[in-house]
Amino acid sequence: PPMPDGDANGSSDHRTEVSERVCASLHHSAERAIATAEIFIPNYLDFAYKLAAQSRARGIASRCIGVCHCDQDNYYQLLTRYAPIIHSFIAVSPLCRDRLINLLPSRAGDIHLVPYGVATPSVRRPKNGTGPIRLLYAGRLVRTQKRIFDLVEIVRELDRRGTDYSLDIVGVGPDREPLAAALSHAPRVRFHAGVFHSEISSVYRNHDVFLLPSETEGTSIALLESMAHGLVPVATRVSGSEDAIIDGFNGVLCEVGDIYQMVDGIVALAANQSKCREMSERARLTIERNYRIDDQLSAFEHCVQQTLDKPLVPVEAARSVLRLSSL
Repeated sequence: PPMPDGDANGSSDHRTEVSERVCASLHHSAERAIATAEIFIPNYLDFAYKLAAQSRARGIASRCIGVCHCDQDNYYQLLTRYAPIIHSFIAVSPLCRDRLINLLPSRAGDIHLVPYGVATPSVRRPKNGTGPIRLLYAGRLVRTQKRIFDLVEIVRELDRRGTDYSLDIVGVGPDREPLAAALSHAPRVRFHAGVFHSEISSVYRNHDVFLLPSETEGTSIALLESMAHGLVPVATRVSGSEDAIIDGFNGVLCEVGDIYQMVDGIVALAANQSKCREMSERARLTIERNYRIDDQLSAFEHCVQQTLDKPLVPVEAARSVLRLSSL
């Protein structure tokens, strides 16, 4: 790699030297990224942000885009910690954007709202004229954030009310086995392994309602995909979901942890299939009009072009970030 365009006379302090020694032991692919990448998009990994900082600290003409994918503290902590080397920020929901602006008011002009987009399916979901209302949870099976054990309570309450339903749980994660054990005596519940993205459309087409009991989200892509296929969402009022769902119009919004509110929504949909079909069509149109993948790609491309036109951050700013991150 070329020499840094700042002070190269060996006057860096001990922490910078430690950071450089650590960098010297990196895998060759990481070294190649440091030396050649024009733009870093580190996602949620501290290590990846360090690579971006190392690149600029060495004087490489690189820039960085930080993405807030979720309304969680770890994202905000990373984005504020590495803000001096981040040229542009992308927030996937208005809530994420507003919280970033509150944390970094001087950088408001660099914070872009770029909602996720999904493809509109070419095949319509078959209507379920009779039989049980078909519920689906598809996503990571983790107790925290996704609150998957709320599904256990939802099933118990649906059974207690005598609702005719089926629930398919699709996904993998560290809490899959405990959840399966907790639902082992629920005959209406079926577990499925994770599926390839190319196969998920066939899963959506065979369901009526998408359940999302999460405590936090950025914007759930599974939620958007399911709505694009005409599933009616019954979801918690969190980042992303509160933007895509209009309660009672194209879905049901519930407070986090309110099992009875979610069950009320499911029972109401099961009891009024005409209303369910109306909300299904409204959910589909919401995604078709407001969450198109082409719009997301266009907005992302615009952000990249703006980032490439911005001045490089000073080398010393990158070195300072590395010093602070090693504390």
